[in-house]
Amino acid sequence: MSKEQEQALIDRARGGDRDAFWGLVESSAPMALRLLTRLTRDKERAEDLLSQTVLKAVDGFEKFRGESQFSTWLVSIALNLARNEIRQNKTRQEINWDDVIPAGAHNHGSAEAELIEWQDPHEVFAQKELRELLDDALAELPVKYRTVFLLRDVEGFSTRETAKALGLSETAVKSRAVRARLALRKHLTPYFGQKEEKAHGSGL
Repeated sequence: MSKEQEQALIDRARGGDRDAFWGLVESSAPMALRLLTRLTRDKERAEDLLSQTVLKAVDGFEKFRGESQFSTWLVSIALNLARNEIRQNKTRQEINWDDVIPAGAHNHGSAEAELIEWQDPHEVFAQKELRELLDDALAELPVKYRTVFLLRDVEGFSTRETAKALGLSETAVKSRAVRARLALRKHLTPYFGQKEEKAHGSGL
């Protein structure tokens, strides 16, 4: 949906056109559900959170000022619900990546050069074995880094859109994005090392 089409629906929805409102929801809900599913790792719970998200959107639409895209606003509601859910229902200790990755890591010029070549994130997620490893790594990542990675690297949000969705500064988003990649790189390096060893062993 183009920005012009979305704005037309927003204008109609503000005028009381419920079909226009639901058109906005239907265009944004699939992305919100993908994010919720990856954050909770529970499809049924994600669907329940999406229902709660839509209800909150219905109740709060009159407060939507149009400073961001409707999809960004809906995703921000979904992420707030998911983060609350995760905090309240932790069943295991997350790895403290703040201990693994120094706070100043994102300031080093060589940091990003050393990151894994993600290629197209959709291609990465299309590889079943790598996708499962990445999902496991994401599950161990603190939610503040996980959400930034999912929004930027998986859903293709810009830094500005990610900042709006999470209520952060763009600087904070960039910092968390780099630290998330560094943490994931640490988790996935053994996998790539094994792949290289197999390739050398087979004479490739």
